[in-house]
Amino acid sequence: MFEGYPPSFDAEEAVAIVASVFEEAEPERWDSTFFPLETRVDVQGKQVLEVLRAVEARGLRVWLDGGWGVDALLGKQTRDHEDVDIVVELDKVDELARTLGSLGFELVEDLLPTRAVLRSADSGQVDVHPVTFDGDGVGWQRGAGPDGADCPYPADGFGQGRLLGSTVPCLTAEVQLEHHCGYEPRERDRRDMAALAQAYGLVLPRPS
Repeated sequence: MFEGYPPSFDAEEAVAIVASVFEEAEPERWDSTFFPLETRVDVQGKQVLEVLRAVEARGLRVWLDGGWGVDALLGKQTRDHEDVDIVVELDKVDELARTLGSLGFELVEDLLPTRAVLRSADSGQVDVHPVTFDGDGVGWQRGAGPDGADCPYPADGFGQGRLLGSTVPCLTAEVQLEHHCGYEPRERDRRDMAALAQAYGLVLPRPS
Protein backbone atom coordinates (compact mmCIF):
# COMPACT_ATOMS: atom_id res chain seq x y z
CA MET A 1 0.00 0.00 0.00
CA PHE A 2 1.56 3.27 -1.13
CA GLU A 3 5.08 1.98 -0.77
CA GLY A 4 7.42 4.78 0.23
CA TYR A 5 4.97 7.02 2.11
CA PRO A 6 6.31 7.87 5.59
CA PRO A 7 4.03 7.28 8.62
CA SER A 8 3.72 11.03 9.18
CA PHE A 9 2.78 11.71 5.57
CA ASP A 10 1.42 15.23 5.04
CA ALA A 11 -0.60 15.70 1.85
CA GLU A 12 -0.02 19.45 1.46
CA GLU A 13 3.71 19.07 1.99
CA ALA A 14 3.80 16.19 -0.50
CA VAL A 15 2.17 18.30 -3.21
CA ALA A 16 4.83 20.98 -2.79
CA ILE A 17 7.70 18.49 -2.75
CA VAL A 18 6.56 16.59 -5.82
CA ALA A 19 5.81 19.82 -7.66
CA SER A 20 9.39 20.93 -7.07
CA VAL A 21 10.62 17.62 -8.46
CA PHE A 22 8.60 18.19 -11.62
CA GLU A 23 9.98 21.70 -11.99
CA GLU A 24 13.57 20.44 -11.83
CA ALA A 25 13.05 17.40 -14.05
CA GLU A 26 13.78 17.41 -17.76
CA PRO A 27 10.41 18.14 -19.45
CA GLU A 28 10.86 15.46 -22.11
CA ARG A 29 10.99 12.80 -19.40
CA TRP A 30 7.88 13.77 -17.47
CA ASP A 31 5.28 11.60 -19.21
CA SER A 32 7.21 9.11 -21.34
CA THR A 33 6.41 6.14 -19.13
CA PHE A 34 4.38 4.30 -21.76
CA PHE A 35 5.34 5.88 -25.08
CA PRO A 36 8.48 7.62 -26.37
CA LEU A 37 7.93 11.35 -26.65
CA GLU A 38 8.12 11.30 -30.44
CA THR A 39 5.26 8.76 -30.76
CA ARG A 40 3.07 9.57 -27.75
CA VAL A 41 -0.05 11.68 -28.31
CA ASP A 42 -1.29 13.46 -25.21
CA VAL A 43 -5.04 13.26 -24.64
CA GLN A 44 -6.60 16.70 -24.27
CA GLY A 45 -9.67 17.61 -22.25
CA LYS A 46 -11.80 18.33 -25.31
CA GLN A 47 -10.95 14.89 -26.68
CA VAL A 48 -12.02 13.27 -23.42
CA LEU A 49 -15.35 15.08 -23.63
CA GLU A 50 -15.73 13.97 -27.25
CA VAL A 51 -15.22 10.35 -26.22
CA LEU A 52 -17.67 10.64 -23.32
CA ARG A 53 -20.34 12.30 -25.44
CA ALA A 54 -20.00 9.69 -28.17
CA VAL A 55 -20.43 6.73 -25.85
CA GLU A 56 -23.18 8.36 -23.80
CA ALA A 57 -25.07 9.12 -27.01
CA ARG A 58 -25.17 5.35 -27.53
CA GLY A 59 -26.61 4.86 -24.07
CA LEU A 60 -23.43 3.37 -22.63
CA ARG A 61 -22.57 3.91 -18.98
CA VAL A 62 -18.91 4.82 -18.51
CA TRP A 63 -16.82 6.42 -15.78
CA LEU A 64 -13.42 8.12 -15.90
CA ASP A 65 -10.66 6.42 -13.94
CA GLY A 66 -6.93 7.07 -13.63
CA GLY A 67 -5.39 10.48 -14.26
CA TRP A 68 -8.34 12.08 -16.02
CA GLY A 69 -10.59 10.70 -13.29
CA VAL A 70 -8.41 12.49 -10.74
CA ASP A 71 -8.54 15.73 -12.70
CA ALA A 72 -12.33 15.45 -13.00
CA LEU A 73 -12.54 15.15 -9.21
CA LEU A 74 -10.27 18.18 -8.83
CA GLY A 75 -12.28 20.12 -11.42
CA LYS A 76 -9.26 21.03 -13.53
CA GLN A 77 -6.44 19.53 -15.56
CA THR A 78 -3.34 19.25 -13.38
CA ARG A 79 -0.92 17.46 -15.74
CA ASP A 80 -0.51 15.97 -19.19
CA HIS A 81 -2.10 12.60 -19.95
CA GLU A 82 -1.03 10.07 -22.56
CA ASP A 83 -4.29 8.12 -22.18
CA VAL A 84 -7.78 8.17 -20.76
CA ASP A 85 -8.95 5.33 -18.50
CA ILE A 86 -12.61 4.37 -18.83
CA VAL A 87 -14.65 1.93 -16.77
CA VAL A 88 -17.44 0.23 -18.69
CA GLU A 89 -19.55 -2.89 -18.33
CA LEU A 90 -17.82 -5.95 -19.75
CA ASP A 91 -20.69 -6.91 -22.02
CA LYS A 92 -20.62 -3.40 -23.53
CA VAL A 93 -16.95 -3.39 -24.55
CA ASP A 94 -17.66 -4.42 -28.14
CA GLU A 95 -20.22 -1.65 -28.52
CA LEU A 96 -17.77 0.81 -26.94
CA ALA A 97 -15.10 -0.21 -29.45
CA ARG A 98 -17.49 0.23 -32.38
CA THR A 99 -18.54 3.65 -31.11
CA LEU A 100 -14.97 4.86 -30.66
CA GLY A 101 -14.12 3.38 -34.04
CA SER A 102 -16.18 6.21 -35.54
CA LEU A 103 -13.71 8.61 -33.87
CA GLY A 104 -10.71 6.85 -35.36
CA PHE A 105 -9.83 4.49 -32.53
CA GLU A 106 -8.72 0.92 -33.19
CA LEU A 107 -8.33 -2.02 -30.83
CA VAL A 108 -4.58 -2.54 -30.35
CA GLU A 109 -4.50 -4.69 -27.23
CA ASP A 110 -7.08 -7.29 -26.20
CA LEU A 111 -6.57 -8.67 -22.72
CA LEU A 112 -10.25 -9.19 -22.02
CA PRO A 113 -11.92 -9.78 -19.69
CA THR A 114 -9.32 -7.83 -17.69
CA ARG A 115 -8.61 -4.85 -19.95
CA ALA A 116 -8.37 -3.59 -23.52
CA VAL A 117 -6.60 -0.72 -25.26
CA LEU A 118 -7.90 1.43 -28.12
CA ARG A 119 -5.64 3.88 -29.90
CA SER A 120 -6.04 6.68 -32.42
CA ALA A 121 -3.30 8.32 -34.45
CA ASP A 122 -4.38 11.82 -33.43
CA SER A 123 -6.51 11.37 -30.29
CA GLY A 124 -4.28 9.29 -28.02
CA GLN A 125 -5.20 6.13 -26.20
CA VAL A 126 -8.21 4.78 -24.30
CA ASP A 127 -7.56 2.14 -21.65
CA VAL A 128 -10.73 0.14 -21.06
CA HIS A 129 -11.42 -1.27 -17.59
CA PRO A 130 -14.33 -3.74 -17.97
CA VAL A 131 -16.49 -4.54 -14.95
CA THR A 132 -19.33 -6.93 -14.25
CA PHE A 133 -21.91 -5.75 -11.70
CA ASP A 134 -23.22 -8.12 -9.07
CA GLY A 135 -26.62 -7.98 -7.38
CA ASP A 136 -25.39 -5.41 -4.88
CA GLY A 137 -24.17 -3.00 -7.54
CA VAL A 138 -20.49 -3.77 -6.99
CA GLY A 139 -18.47 -3.81 -10.18
CA TRP A 140 -15.79 -6.49 -10.56
CA GLN A 141 -12.83 -6.20 -12.92
CA ARG A 142 -11.63 -9.72 -13.49
CA GLY A 143 -8.01 -10.44 -12.57
CA ALA A 144 -7.15 -6.77 -12.05
CA GLY A 145 -6.22 -6.87 -8.36
CA PRO A 146 -2.58 -6.53 -7.25
CA ASP A 147 -2.50 -10.25 -6.47
CA GLY A 148 -4.33 -11.26 -9.63
CA ALA A 149 -7.69 -11.51 -7.91
CA ASP A 150 -10.78 -9.70 -9.15
CA CYS A 151 -10.76 -5.97 -8.36
CA PRO A 152 -13.93 -4.53 -6.75
CA TYR A 153 -15.52 -1.18 -7.54
CA PRO A 154 -17.93 -0.43 -4.64
CA ALA A 155 -21.49 0.46 -5.54
CA ASP A 156 -21.05 3.91 -4.00
CA GLY A 157 -17.75 4.45 -5.83
CA PHE A 158 -19.31 5.73 -9.06
CA GLY A 159 -19.60 9.50 -8.89
CA GLN A 160 -19.23 12.71 -10.85
CA GLY A 161 -16.66 15.41 -11.46
CA ARG A 162 -16.12 18.44 -13.66
CA LEU A 163 -14.12 18.79 -16.85
CA LEU A 164 -13.94 22.02 -18.88
CA GLY A 165 -17.14 23.19 -17.22
CA SER A 166 -19.05 19.98 -17.94
CA THR A 167 -20.24 17.41 -15.41
CA VAL A 168 -18.67 14.04 -16.20
CA PRO A 169 -18.99 10.56 -14.67
CA CYS A 170 -15.94 9.34 -12.75
CA LEU A 171 -14.90 7.14 -9.87
CA THR A 172 -14.92 8.70 -6.41
CA ALA A 173 -11.79 9.88 -4.62
CA GLU A 174 -12.12 7.01 -2.14
CA VAL A 175 -12.03 4.40 -4.91
CA GLN A 176 -9.10 6.14 -6.58
CA LEU A 177 -7.10 5.95 -3.34
CA GLU A 178 -8.01 2.31 -2.80
CA HIS A 179 -7.07 1.31 -6.34
CA HIS A 180 -3.65 2.91 -6.00
CA CYS A 181 -2.77 0.56 -3.16
CA GLY A 182 -0.80 -2.61 -3.65
CA TYR A 183 1.97 -1.40 -5.93
CA GLU A 184 4.90 1.00 -5.89
CA PRO A 185 3.51 4.43 -6.87
CA ARG A 186 5.13 6.54 -9.55
CA GLU A 187 5.84 10.18 -8.78
CA ARG A 188 2.74 11.29 -10.65
CA ASP A 189 0.67 8.76 -8.66
CA ARG A 190 1.97 10.27 -5.42
CA ARG A 191 1.09 13.73 -6.66
CA ASP A 192 -2.40 12.68 -7.82
CA MET A 193 -3.26 10.91 -4.57
CA ALA A 194 -1.85 13.69 -2.39
CA ALA A 195 -3.96 16.23 -4.30
CA LEU A 196 -7.10 14.12 -3.86
CA ALA A 197 -6.42 13.60 -0.16
CA GLN A 198 -5.98 17.32 0.33
CA ALA A 199 -9.06 18.25 -1.71
CA TYR A 200 -11.40 15.70 -0.12
CA GLY A 201 -10.02 15.55 3.41
CA LEU A 202 -8.96 11.91 3.06
CA VAL A 203 -6.16 10.09 4.84
CA LEU A 204 -3.61 8.36 2.63
CA PRO A 205 -3.07 4.71 3.50
CA ARG A 206 -0.01 3.84 5.55
CA PRO A 207 2.82 2.01 3.82
CA SER A 208 2.34 -1.76 4.01
